[in-house]
Amino acid sequence: MPVLQATPVEPKDNLIGLSITSVKKSGNDYIIRWDSSNAMISNVIQNQTQVFSLIYYIDPEKYENHYQPFTIGEDGWLTLISDPGDEISRQVSRIKLEPSSKVMYVYFKGVKEPAPAALRTAPLFFTIVLGDEPFVLEQTPRYAGTMFDEALK
Repeated sequence: MPVLQATPVEPKDNLIGLSITSVKKSGNDYIIRWDSSNAMISNVIQNQTQVFSLIYYIDPEKYENHYQPFTIGEDGWLTLISDPGDEISRQVSRIKLEPSSKVMYVYFKGVKEPAPAALRTAPLFFTIVLGDEPFVLEQTPRYAGTMFDEALK
């Protein structure tokens, strides 16, 4: 049976166990911390970096308006997009994106073959409500399917 976009992700489809552990306001920005319950990610720095390179912060009103702090090119080199004073590390992002809706999606592109079967994870997203006391709307992510594909080409 096909999975419908935006329905809650089943644990079998989030094998890296991606979660958003905290969201905090910091000046005009937001600090977002994520984690993985899979030891192949949480215990291996290189794998954390790989996961982080698959995370995007997206404006729900205009998907083309997005932010991706870590990227890994086809040559394997890591690029970090930041400004002076940014506090970006493998599991923490300082996000300067604040859509007028005061909502942001945290999109994870997913893990497919040839990655080990124990890491395969469907494309998924979390909804973050911004403002003075930001929070993750739901602890369980939702299936992204192909929702963001066109905007992130």
